[in-house]
Amino acid sequence: MIDTALNQWHELIGGAFAFKFNAFQRIATLPDGLWLALLVVLLSGLSLAVGQFIVLFISRVKLWRFAFSLLLNAVLFTVGFLFLTLSTWVICLLPGSTRVPLLTLIEVFGLGYVPQLFGFLGALPYLGYPIANLLSVWNLLAMVVGFAAVARVEVGSALVYVALGWLVKQLLEGTIGQPIARLGRSLADRVAGVDLIDTREELIERVLEGGRPAEPIITASQTRFPEIQEFIQASGRSASERARSVTQNLTDRPSVSTPLNITQRTNTSDPLVQLDRKTQGIPQPVKLVLSLLVMAIAFMIILVLLRPIRNGLFGSYPNLQGLWQLIFDLVWIGVVALVFAGILAPLESLGWWAGWYDDEIDTSPTSAGIERSTHHPSVDRYVVYLDGVGQSGAEYTPDIEDFLKALEPSLPSGVELVQGLMMYSVLNKPLNEDRPLAFLWRLADKMRWTNPAALLGLLVNLRNVIIVAVSSDKRYGPIYNQGIAQVIFDGLIKRGYQPRSGVPITLLGYSGGGEMSVAAAPYLKRSTGAPIDVISLGGVMSANNNFLVLEHLYHIVGDKDTVERLGPIVFPGRWKIFPLSYWNRGKREGKITIISAGPVGHQVPGGYMDPKATLEDGRTHLQQTIEILLQILRGEALKADRSIPGKTSNYALSQAADFNPR
Repeated sequence: MIDTALNQWHELIGGAFAFKFNAFQRIATLPDGLWLALLVVLLSGLSLAVGQFIVLFISRVKLWRFAFSLLLNAVLFTVGFLFLTLSTWVICLLPGSTRVPLLTLIEVFGLGYVPQLFGFLGALPYLGYPIANLLSVWNLLAMVVGFAAVARVEVGSALVYVALGWLVKQLLEGTIGQPIARLGRSLADRVAGVDLIDTREELIERVLEGGRPAEPIITASQTRFPEIQEFIQASGRSASERARSVTQNLTDRPSVSTPLNITQRTNTSDPLVQLDRKTQGIPQPVKLVLSLLVMAIAFMIILVLLRPIRNGLFGSYPNLQGLWQLIFDLVWIGVVALVFAGILAPLESLGWWAGWYDDEIDTSPTSAGIERSTHHPSVDRYVVYLDGVGQSGAEYTPDIEDFLKALEPSLPSGVELVQGLMMYSVLNKPLNEDRPLAFLWRLADKMRWTNPAALLGLLVNLRNVIIVAVSSDKRYGPIYNQGIAQVIFDGLIKRGYQPRSGVPITLLGYSGGGEMSVAAAPYLKRSTGAPIDVISLGGVMSANNNFLVLEHLYHIVGDKDTVERLGPIVFPGRWKIFPLSYWNRGKREGKITIISAGPVGHQVPGGYMDPKATLEDGRTHLQQTIEILLQILRGEALKADRSIPGKTSNYALSQAADFNPR
């Protein structure tokens, strides 16, 4: 059998990925090297198009045009690659330059695009952007190594050739290449059926113009599913009696307030419309089978595409045997499944934005499908509870149920509690209903009601953690958070809220619900015109959220809460070295108050809502948590924060100095 580049693709791609000189030298000598290089570039263009598919979603490309747009983007990407290669070849023709044949350049540069085969990883929420930048640098270095290998020059000289080639390409595209560029954009627009977004500024403007509002499939309600109630009762984890005793204690001592431990004070210095959804004609079983089939195919494609990474990082994998190989395979499948889930996570919100869930969409400012309750003039504040990553639907886990049962009757007169919203779906749709993997989420619910540490039950938490990453992502976040604001808005309307009435709203977010609260607040404020406070109970919040539009953020933190500590670690904008982030600006402007809950953990047992664990003064964790919430709602926390004498900054002292003209 004659050796060709096509039948040795695995070794060549692996070698290029690892910057091996002989891989680039071999593709320049093997037959079919040109075809392999062009195939790598075409697939890289397709992978990058998948990684940047948000542009197609925001442009609201129809579903049936989506695949054709991706393919065309791959072809146009290949044309751009040929321009780059041609530009570099022109540099090689200059006097004193190293001569490299054009076809050889196409082969080695094409193989250098191997890192971009993983461009689809750019679609991952939050991590996608740095991964895409890393792959671009890897691509550049591979091209430099390839040029150095075939031109037999130093790596530094090869970098100069590649950089000059890129510069010439930019000049050509801006001059004689403009007609070709315009033709490419015109073709892309015709295939997509819409005018695609060309610049980042236009993308941001399109998103901020306003989302495609949606009526949730399940509106906010207090409905309880009997089978889930049976799980809760059978689990033995509910502590309703203790929750009621907390309520009784607070009712008996309404005027008693425990001093708040404010560990870090701050330096004080268009209504959404409803959609009338039409049911599509495809039978539900057929939809389910097709969805599962597509997901299985997509999973297998990602599994194959990630194989070079596995072989490159774990070269000793083939030498593993028996149990060790089985363990490694299971762990690797888990990694692939995590990547797969990360890529799928934004699709619901993006599809909602693009209007993929309906045959026809009737946008009208009516209350279609929503049964509004009458407005209560006596309500002077609405408190909306946003649950943590353990939520799978309108029902809550037993510890959350006990917390809400104790909180609601303890609230001050005139405060209305809104609950039952699914914060991890822009459609307010439970995980265990009308989804391809609903059967898996139902099984996970059954297991975690009886055993919170069940491995399958943790899948719900993992899935929702990825959704929190979607909310904090600069690309997906503005879309997803508008959808969540829509869900909250509908929940408020359901409970009698009147937009533009000026009645304040408090969003109470626990764990991941803290991120959802601060992320949705700007859009909710725009829709209701109401002042909005946020109470974060051990919330994990990104610094990308605009804290400046809040009336105030109260961040309650337990000393033993290891989950909350992840926020300042994984979100660099919360680091002090980034003073212009929304988080640090909010702290300087007096928008954020951090309150210590003492020796309290994140979740039961030992967490904020534990009705059994006690503090040194005899109060339970649950009682302390509710007392802090009540003091915040009564305005006592803000008064306590502002009563602490602040230290004047050096800047303020210099401004007040006699030598400074005023």
